[in-house]
Amino acid sequence: MARYFCLNFSPNMLPFGALSIRKTRLTTEQAKKLLNGEMVYCVSPLYKPTLSALEKKHGIEIPVSRGPRRIKMAAGDSMIILQVGNLPHLERRDEYTDDEVTGAEFTFIQINLVSSRPVQKS
Repeated sequence: MARYFCLNFSPNMLPFGALSIRKTRLTTEQAKKLLNGEMVYCVSPLYKPTLSALEKKHGIEIPVSRGPRRIKMAAGDSMIILQVGNLPHLERRDEYTDDEVTGAEFTFIQINLVSSRPVQKS
């Protein structure tokens, strides 16, 4: 059972076939507890300013990935997705102001792939 952390989600991460998925909104405290466990972090270095804002606002430190990761979830796997709102696009600078960090909204969503059944070949 793998556990992933991402800033985005794609159907390509899921297997083909009949799926049962559970989507849950996590509080910041729930996310902190889950992130203390074993986790595969799938975050591009391009998101360092966003991760820095998260750390400033909530004290959650997220490492960036060393290279591209291809996620292929299987039954029993879970993923925490960070959704970010109210942060402007950075242009010609590499960090957010304190006011921007204060106004930022961070939401944690957990996706659990409860079960999957492959498509039968005909």
